[in-house]
Amino acid sequence: EGFEAHNSLIQDKLFGLLRVVTNNSNLILDPALDTYYLMDLTTQRFPAVIDSLGQLRGLGAGMLQVNQQTPQERATLAALLTNTRQQIQATVFGMGDAFKANPELKQLNEQVTGFQAATIPIFADTVELVLISQFQPLYPVNSYFDSLSRLINTYTVIFNSSLNKLVELLGRRVSNLQNSQRLVLLGLLLTVVVIAAAIVINIRGITRPLSEMSEVARKFGSGDLQQTMPVRSNDEIGQLGAAFNTSIGQLRGFFGRQDEERVKGQQLQKNIGDFLDIAMQISGGD
Repeated sequence: EGFEAHNSLIQDKLFGLLRVVTNNSNLILDPALDTYYLMDLTTQRFPAVIDSLGQLRGLGAGMLQVNQQTPQERATLAALLTNTRQQIQATVFGMGDAFKANPELKQLNEQVTGFQAATIPIFADTVELVLISQFQPLYPVNSYFDSLSRLINTYTVIFNSSLNKLVELLGRRVSNLQNSQRLVLLGLLLTVVVIAAAIVINIRGITRPLSEMSEVARKFGSGDLQQTMPVRSNDEIGQLGAAFNTSIGQLRGFFGRQDEERVKGQQLQKNIGDFLDIAMQISGGD
């Protein structure tokens, strides 16, 4: 039941919110290939891999803890392992395409490829050998848990590096943009990045805020700029809500002052700079 509840929270709330934000705003259709692939990896593929690794860790450790395994549990674990491998392979392809579009991403590409290589012995010698090929109930629970935890921690570092690089690339593009509509689009794109980072970092205990964020994002993506996000705390989620509300307010004023193109462009760039600071703070764990 705990496993099903976990899946429901992640799939329905977390990934559902990410899909609403990216699809309704069309920001995932970034014409620049490097940031397009980084956006896809940061908002979709990296969080999915981290979640799958967490499920592998939780299911396997639970079986070893009680020293028993049902055929259904073995089949579930085997299917989850296959899916996780496919997800990791998809991130390798995605980062490879981003690297082809931008040679600056060489280090990130090497990190993603190296992670895939690091999972091969752990999946084969720990997950498959201990839990799938032939269940070994006496295998130390702590050893299994620590092995999967190291993978999760490593992949979280890769996620943060990718997020930071995406923010950097978007920041450069902001400084060169002259068209006011493209400035608005990029501001929304950075907002999506901040939302994705805050959700991944604060995945536990945010079911209600996620539901509210999803509704606000849906209406905002449909063009209703009168919506605001409830702010009930001073943590990362509260800071994110305040920043998002500030962004909506500035955009509302932006569209109401079409005769002040130069002034509104400067103001929007200032707001985007604020988003960059918040994103760096969140990704750094502040």
